[in-house]
Amino acid sequence: MKDKTVAAIVAAVNMYLLEEQQRTEAAYAAPSGTVPPLPVANSWGMAGRDDAMKLRSLWQLGVWRK
Repeated sequence: MKDKTVAAIVAAVNMYLLEEQQRTEAAYAAPSGTVPPLPVANSWGMAGRDDAMKLRSLWQLGVWRK
């Protein structure tokens, strides 16, 4: 059962990556008058960086000490 689940997950991820690669290639193969789409911002990564920066400022101000 576990092997089938892992195989299904791997197949789904491979299919997604293949479709994404095809979309990217199609966007870059478009006529030179069009601009390929920009990548979507990683909101989780940006939020984590923002939290780390806020924590550091609190640490520097002496608000949060161990």
